[in-house]
Formats: sequence, C-alpha cells, structure tokens
Amino acid sequence: MKPLFAIALLLAVPALAEKKERKPRSILDRPTIYVGVLEELRERDANARTNVGTANYKIHARVMFKKPITEWEGLPRRRDLSEAPNDFPPKLVWSACYQGKRVLSFESFNAPGYRFLSHIGSHLVPPGVRMPAADAEGNKFAGWREEKENRRPLVATTGGRCDDVDYWRKDEPPAKLSQIPFMIKLKEELAKTTWIEYPENENGNVAHGGTKNYKFRETEVKWGEFYSSRRTKAQVATLVVPGSDKRTHDEVFFIAPNGEISYIGSSLYFLDAADYDGSALSTLMFRMQSQFRDGYVLVDGNGRRLADFHWGYE
Repeated sequence: MKPLFAIALLLAVPALAEKKERKPRSILDRPTIYVGVLEELRERDANARTNVGTANYKIHARVMFKKPITEWEGLPRRRDLSEAPNDFPPKLVWSACYQGKRVLSFESFNAPGYRFLSHIGSHLVPPGVRMPAADAEGNKFAGWREEKENRRPLVATTGGRCDDVDYWRKDEPPAKLSQIPFMIKLKEELAKTTWIEYPENENGNVAHGGTKNYKFRETEVKWGEFYSSRRTKAQVATLVVPGSDKRTHDEVFFIAPNGEISYIGSSLYFLDAADYDGSALSTLMFRMQSQFRDGYVLVDGNGRRLADFHWGYE
C-alpha cells in the first residue's frame, strides 16, 4: 500500500502546484472593452454636397468608446480622413443590447477609408445584419439634418454584458417635482460659457454661435422625457426650454437618490443603459443632436459625464 500511496502523492503534487500558481487575472490583463452603436449611416450621392439632395442609408457599426483599464475614453477623431481608420481596431465582435437584453450578435470590420467627418469610427457589417423594425421612432434619432424616419440606434459592446443592473426605464416626472431648481441649475451652467465653437465641418470651416439666450416665462417650460432607475432610485429629467432662436432645446439633468441635481448637457436623448464593464453599476448612453454636431455621450450611474464622441457637418 505504501508504494501505491507514494505514486499517488507524486502524481498529485504537480496538479496541486499548477492549481496554486493560478492567480486572479490582473486588471492590466483584462481585454479592452469597446462600446459603440449599430445605426443607420447616411451615404450621400457624390453630387449631393448640400443639405438637400440624394441620400441613401446603410446599417453600420460605429466604434466610439473604449475602456482599456479603469476609465472610459472616447476614441480619436482626427481631421485627416485618410489616416483616421488607423485609430480604430480592424475587427470586432459585438453584442447589441436593448433594455438589459442581448438582441443581436455580429462582427464588424474597419472601413478602408472615410468620405466624410460624419463617418468617423464607421465599421462595416455583413449584409445579413438587420436592425429590429420595432425600434423605428420617426426622425427622433435622425441627427441634426433630420432628413428621414430611422430606427433607434442599438448600443453595442464587445464585453458581452447587456444586463441593466440598475433597471433604467422610461417614467413620468413626479407630480410635485418643481422645475425651478432645474432652471436655476441651467442658468448656472450657461453662465460658464459665453461663446460656443462647434467642431470643424467637412469643408474645414469652424462654425460659431453665441450662448443660448433663454428668455422665457415659466409657463413655457415643459417636461420632456423622464427616466428612473428602479434599483438606485436615480432619475434623468429633460426640460424642454424655448430659445431665442425660436427652437426648443432639450436640457438634460441627473437627479441623485438624495435629490441633488446635476446638469448632463443639452440636446441629449436617452438611448439605453447596461453594466458594460462589470462594475455592478449601469452606464448610460445618450445620443447627442445639436446644431452642426451629432454624436454620443457616456454617463455613469452617478450622473458623471464620462466621455463624448461627436462629429461635424458641412
């Protein structure tokens, strides 16, 4: 019995040593997580260089954010379109998410080049990739040009996580919620900026515009979309404010569980939320649509604006 026991012990030692050597993966060893969208991309006819003209659309992926270690980053948006594709990974495997569920898995491939600034980050997808028809929402997400009815973009991640651990859903503002604290916060934010400089457009020009000059009666301000987290009790509120340019502006705020209000930004539309990085807190994605500029914004579950990715137009 003793020789057999000795042989068994010798065989077990390497296995025990191997098991002992296995250590938890360092945070430095974690693969980079990319987050983007599956959306409809506007492809203009070669002769349609103005707002009015022939245009066709195709489904594509847009690579915008990455988390290599601890912080989310927006990917570069360089001016030289011939070199811009080098800033993006050649191939990615995605999970498209919606309301806490994976609705689609697909691959995407880096575009060989971009024709316009609005194509920055574009990845080609196989012809068989389709967006759910149920996500059509008029021209709400059509961008600054608002040319056509289109589908709601789907947030996509390479991390494989679509769980909305905070359970964000569209809601109604509480009946007793006053707009006054939000207007005070908005005026504080506007006071910090005296001039707006929009990004370079596709002709290389820079468009300028003055600060929004809000002159309105309290009765003219209305609640827009409202979202709440069933788990954390945090909320996202939109205030629709008339501007001096005869257009309304959607001003978006974050309401912490303790009632503290913070300003997220202007012309933002809630897209979706999920725990893309395994932090046990959902990250929120917003679509940005403002004058001369479209894009996306990542916001954490505490209302902190993490990263932006945007582009200009002609």
